[in-house]
Amino acid sequence: MIDCSILPSKSGQLILLFFVMSFLCCNDNSLLQKAEKNTASETDEIKSEAKVSGSINQKNSTKIFVDTKSKLVWQRVSINRNMNWESAKKYCENMTLAGYEDWRLPSLSEIRTLIRGCPATEIGSQCRAMDSCPSWDNCRTEVCEGCKDKSSACYWPKQIEGRCNWYYTSTPDSTKKGDAWNLDFQRALIGTTYTWRKNYVRCVRFDK
Repeated sequence: MIDCSILPSKSGQLILLFFVMSFLCCNDNSLLQKAEKNTASETDEIKSEAKVSGSINQKNSTKIFVDTKSKLVWQRVSINRNMNWESAKKYCENMTLAGYEDWRLPSLSEIRTLIRGCPATEIGSQCRAMDSCPSWDNCRTEVCEGCKDKSSACYWPKQIEGRCNWYYTSTPDSTKKGDAWNLDFQRALIGTTYTWRKNYVRCVRFDK
């Protein structure tokens, strides 16, 4: 049997109910404030990450050159060291630059897209040496000799840097075993060389 004498009066019950409700409301407000604080913190983190990402992209712009015409992405500053053909291919394949790992040695047609200011060997000229015609005997004509020596600058976009010299391509000469195509940017001259010889390297990737 319950002893009713220990139960609070009706007014006491109302006061007790008031305190219980106040306690619950205070806790709810505290939880709400905590949730709002966490949300604000997450938003700040997202903004911070976006800011960092933007900084990385801005930094990458100094490492790569995006050719909007060819849709090719180039190593903006070439390595200040020359190497043989096999080493050049491995160098590009193993390179990580600006967050990309799919770099490669450019083909003859691709490297020709970098020529600026020499109509004789720019893409679309009468020089037939390219990926679809990689034979010295059948495709390399006098017009492929390029233009006059440009001692003050190179026949390439002003945005890129490096030694103004011979650069390797990944395209082998189809008629001369042991030779590969290369390009001298000081004269925009297209030629071939023995693969054991050392040339400079500028890696490329396709802008997907």
